Amino acid sequence: MQKGQGYDINSLPHPWGGVVEFVIKYMTYEEGYSTIFKYHLRILAHLRFPQVEAFSMNVPYFLLRSLHLMEHLAQGS
Repeated sequence: MQKGQGYDINSLPHPWGGVVEFVIKYMTYEEGYSTIFKYHLRILAHLRFPQVEAFSMNVPYFLLRSLHLMEHLAQGS
């Protein structure tokens, strides 16, 4: 995968395509639902293996950053 490119959402096995679609729509507030990027995979890994230290993430901080990005995009700045 090159920088700025992602994977097709249909390349994931069932049920992970639906989980990624939920993450894209409701956690990262993105419009395009057909491409998976590295940060989507990181969220999936955290959801699937929450006890593994390598996959842990600060979910409240991630959600706050997503909200700031959505605010920035909504204002058109």
